[in-house]
Amino acid sequence: MIVEQDLPCRVSGRYLTEDELAFIRSIIAGNPAASRAEITRLVASALTWYQKNGELAATATIIFLKKLHENRLIELPPPRTPYYSKPERRPSTPGGEPLPKTRYRLDELLPLTLQVVTTKKDRDLWSELIDRYHYLGCATFAGAQVRYLVHSPQGLVAVFGFSAAAWQVRDRDQFIGWDGDQRRQFLYLVANNSRFLILPWIKCPNLASKLLSLVARQLPSDWRERYGYAPVLLETFVDQRFRGTSYRASNWNLVGLTQGRGRQGVQLSKAKLVVKTIYLYPLTRDFRLILTGSMDIGVPHTKER
Repeated sequence: MIVEQDLPCRVSGRYLTEDELAFIRSIIAGNPAASRAEITRLVASALTWYQKNGELAATATIIFLKKLHENRLIELPPPRTPYYSKPERRPSTPGGEPLPKTRYRLDELLPLTLQVVTTKKDRDLWSELIDRYHYLGCATFAGAQVRYLVHSPQGLVAVFGFSAAAWQVRDRDQFIGWDGDQRRQFLYLVANNSRFLILPWIKCPNLASKLLSLVARQLPSDWRERYGYAPVLLETFVDQRFRGTSYRASNWNLVGLTQGRGRQGVQLSKAKLVVKTIYLYPLTRDFRLILTGSMDIGVPHTKER
């Protein structure tokens, strides 16, 4: 529980001062009819919280404001549209129905094409496939993100999801050589492979490693096109019930284990979360120099307030 006497302190990755808290309260008080979304835009704009592509950091800001609300430091208006992190059941469509299991040679599935998900129709299909066939199900990603549908001459074969990196991961941070300030400054240059699903009716040796190699080549340019910069390191967390064979075969580095904490680096309940293995994949040989600030790549760094 955060109390006002704790200020200044870090909340959801940002330093909060007493003056800033008072300023946020004044924005809420001065706009009594505003929705949560409108307050989010007002706060992000007033405090100049922007993404690297120049757009307001709306997702990070609402997470920050909700944390203040949960700790009774501010009072947000009730949400106008009820939010559910995961519906009980997503509607099934013909595009998401399972097909007969079929074995292919890899050459029969080439060329593989990564399609960036941009339309509502494709987002709905992506979400349905993940919800029905991925063990983690569908969830709302945090921060910057890119999703893919993977096509072959035989039809759709796989889906990928990439999102913002986890806030604090001890073994990852040690592998990079980060101290706390460096992590806060350069975390945006790490992307998380949040979802990877080969559709369960597709059976093909070496397909997973082929897909991981393909997406590692294409993601930086797609990320740059969307956000104005490219990540230099990929991360993923694999449940220990799985061996991570495809990641190892694609030269991802197994660097350690998570600590059974949430993606924000704090444990929010008494029940410890599942410990997972950590895999990292450098997208450039100079990733350590870039992520520790020893090499300038011409991208504006995040600013501490």
